[in-house]
Amino acid sequence: MCTPIGHSMFGFITYYFWEKVNIKNIDPKKLFIFVILANLPDVDFIPGLILGDPNRFHHVISHSVIFLVVVAFLLGKFDFVCEKKGYFKKVSILSFLLLGHMLIDFFTVDTREPLGIDLFWPYPRYFISPFPVFPSFNRRFSHLVSVDNLQTLFIELLVFLSLFGFLFFVRYFFDKVSTQYSKKQVK
Repeated sequence: MCTPIGHSMFGFITYYFWEKVNIKNIDPKKLFIFVILANLPDVDFIPGLILGDPNRFHHVISHSVIFLVVVAFLLGKFDFVCEKKGYFKKVSILSFLLLGHMLIDFFTVDTREPLGIDLFWPYPRYFISPFPVFPSFNRRFSHLVSVDNLQTLFIELLVFLSLFGFLFFVRYFFDKVSTQYSKKQVK
């Protein structure tokens, strides 16, 4: 399973490009909301923690299409997601954040049974990538600071920073092209 750091980086990248901000005008409140929403499917750890088995409900209901649809359509009614944007845009960004979380977990090594995510809960059919990108993270307290976990964090940072750099370059390139095109249209 990807760490909250990896999911949070995905939330930051989504916020940065969805809201078309730059480093100078980041809204900490909105960024916080995007990061929380990118981690929302992992809320299923809470009942497991209460029962003493953190993974008991993980990758089941909150990692399903039903969860995605219900949460996106319910939270889309509120303005805290994207102020002054239409309902469809809010549902779109919520769906993107939740689906992104599921895709990240899909591409992560899963070391506990049943392997994968139950995408079509309540019909038990688990999905996991045959080509994982992210190694597993050992969540046992005694292993939190280990070489394997540091390696996992490094890979997450490398992947998400590379994604951010690529998207930043693409946005910069298209901004330049559209600016030059606009100048030609004015002449």
